[in-house]
Amino acid sequence: MSVTASGRENRISMSMKIRPSQRDYIDHAAAISGKNRSEFILESALESAENGIMDQRLFHLEGEQFTAFEHALDAPVDKAGLAALFSKKAPWD
Repeated sequence: MSVTASGRENRISMSMKIRPSQRDYIDHAAAISGKNRSEFILESALESAENGIMDQRLFHLEGEQFTAFEHALDAPVDKAGLAALFSKKAPWD
C-alpha cells in the first residue's frame, strides 16, 4: 500500500474488457442502487473478496501443527492482546 504525504492512499486504475450487454446490465444495477458504475463495481468486488476470504474456514492440520493449534485454543485468553486486536481496523474495511 502506497501512502502520500497527506496520509491518503494512492489510487490506481483498473480496466477490463466486457461485452456491451454486460456493461449495460451493470450500469442498470448501479443506477438502481444510486451509484455510478465505478462505485458499484468496486463495492461489489470488495464484498465478493471479503466473502471469499471469510469462507476460508476449513483447513487441515496434522501432527504437531494440530497439537499446537489445540494448545492455542485451550490457552488462557490474553485480554490485553485481544483488546489490541479488536481496536485495529479490519483489513477489508
